[in-house]
Amino acid sequence: NLRKASYAGAIDHFNEALQLYTSTGNKRGQVDCHVKLSAIDNGRSLFENALHISEHSIELATQIGYNKGLANALHVKANSLQSLGKLSESLIPCVKALDIYEAVPDIYGMATSYYYLGAIYDSMGNYEDALSNFSFSLKIREDIGDRFGISEALNQIGIVHWKQSNHVEGTKQL
Repeated sequence: NLRKASYAGAIDHFNEALQLYTSTGNKRGQVDCHVKLSAIDNGRSLFENALHISEHSIELATQIGYNKGLANALHVKANSLQSLGKLSESLIPCVKALDIYEAVPDIYGMATSYYYLGAIYDSMGNYEDALSNFSFSLKIREDIGDRFGISEALNQIGIVHWKQSNHVEGTKQL
């Protein structure tokens, strides 16, 4: 119930902000709110709705040339597609987001893209590419001192090693 209440509060907050940004014509704010709302829907397992909202965000961000918002929306779209089992299709927006983050450059965004790519490849059973992308994410997160990101990447690396029956290395990473 607490989780449902947290979602409800967040949804209300972002819908209020969205109304304000819409009334003032702040399109970047609209993109950001739509990205947050679609991410919340992914968290609520409403993947089709999240996909629809993220696609709207992608269109708007593209129209106004808002690259950070575009990359964030592409991440949400990739996550929605992955959750819907459309694994090959989910790689496309994730790679596009990585390209944007590399061009900006946005180091945190790059680390997140590599992490998502690792998760997609892991879901596909392509453990070599999963480990490679999780390792790239780990290296960046170590460089920027992102302790949560470091633990997240190490956890995933350990899980992939376990899936490969490399229990010693998996346990070491975990």
